[in-house]
Parts: sequence; C-alpha cells; structure tokens
Amino acid sequence: MYCFECGFKLIENSKFCSECGTKQPIKESEKIDENDLVTKNDLKYYNGELFTGESFGEWDFLEETDEDSGEKYEEGYFKTVNRKRKANYLNGKLHGLWEVMTENESGKFVITHKKEYSNGLILRDTEYNLDGTFKINAIYENGSTKLIESYLAGNLWLRTEYNGNKIHKEEYYHKIGQLSVKKTVILNNLGREVNVGNLKSYNENGTPLDDLSFDDNGNADGIWKRYNEKGELFLEQLYKNGKLINENYQEDKKRAWFRMT
Repeated sequence: MYCFECGFKLIENSKFCSECGTKQPIKESEKIDENDLVTKNDLKYYNGELFTGESFGEWDFLEETDEDSGEKYEEGYFKTVNRKRKANYLNGKLHGLWEVMTENESGKFVITHKKEYSNGLILRDTEYNLDGTFKINAIYENGSTKLIESYLAGNLWLRTEYNGNKIHKEEYYHKIGQLSVKKTVILNNLGREVNVGNLKSYNENGTPLDDLSFDDNGNADGIWKRYNEKGELFLEQLYKNGKLINENYQEDKKRAWFRMT
C-alpha cells in the first residue's frame, strides 16, 4: 500500500500516511457511490451531510513497461469528486510522472499539478491554473531545491535560485515581464534573511531605479546609487560597514515617491 499523496510505502489498511499525514482512500466496504451525492447550491451532500471530497475507490495499479529503458513500473490511478490522481512507481518508489487532474467549468479534466520523480527523488514540481497557465514551477537536484518560479495570472513575478541552504538569488518581475528587482539573500547566524552583494531594481521600461551594495553581513557597504523615473541619477552615497560616509543629493531630480531618511 502506498500513500496516494506522496507515494510513501505504508502498512496495509493505514488510514493516514506516516510520512506526510494525508488521510488515505476509504476501504472497499466504505466506498461512497458518486450517484448517491446530492447537489444543492453548487455544494455536494451525502446522507444529508456536506460532502467535503471523500475519495471514491482506491488506487488501481496496472503494470506497464517503459518504452525506452524496458523497465517495468506500476501506474496508479485514483479519483475524487472533481479530481484525479495518477502516479508511476518503480520498485516501490515514485518514478516518472505524478499528476493531478482537476475538472474545469466545461467538465474537462486538465492537469493542475505535475511532479517528475527518479527512483523516489523529486526532479520537478509544477502547478497550473485551470486555464493551463503556470502557478509554480520548481526544479530539484539530488532532492534539494534548485529553482522556484512563482506566477501571478500566468505571468512570472518571482524567480528564486538556490545555492545551498543559506544562500539564494531572487528576481522579481513587473506584470509585463520586465525585471523589477534582482538581489542575493543569505541566512545569517541569527536565522534572519539579509541582502548581500548587489541589489538592483528597475522601472517597467527597464531604466534603473536603485543600485545598492551590501557586505557579507547584510550591512550597507560601498556606493549606493538611486535614479528617478527617467533614469537620471539623483542620489549617490558611500557606505562603510553600515555607516554613511558621504553623499551627493540632487533634490530637484529626485523621484516622486522617494523620501530621505
């Protein structure tokens, strides 16, 4: 028996997954017939009680053979009220595709969540909106996160690239796809995220807004430059170990929302 959510091997007839905690499909004797559900005001009821998505049936496994490698694997299929799950296993471990399909307004099942595994290790994790646009796309290497892309209304707004557990690079984007902010973040000894190296931000038209510099402890260090909406430099500052040494400020060129502190 395997967990229908994460694929972890369980003791037969387990009600919950000991790995991820997910409630498992109901037993054969407890199966609910979908025809017994009553729909009122777009809500489903069973025996007069609100039905919250209890599962129909159990995993149904079929043995398949990979066309490229010739290896045999199991393909599992599971269905809920408006969702289907399918997963492939090899030697008891998730291998190949794991997919969730959700019913859209037209009654068609479309892929809303897809994972790729290799011998139990996750390689990729992608979530989709019902219209097929991206929500989240994550890439893994040796089980560790390498890249996460987050989307709003199908448009990329945050891209995070990981290099170990304590350092990552972040890129934020405007709605039109233009880069908004680019920075490097580390986890310091206090467990707080701080900026290190260069932080650059941009207008929607691509002109620079800020060009800032930080030391390895997250303190302002080096030359800071700030620009107005036209891309004109209006403030240049020199920092050392978090302390302001000197600055050159042109108030007549400052950007509208900028305020000196």
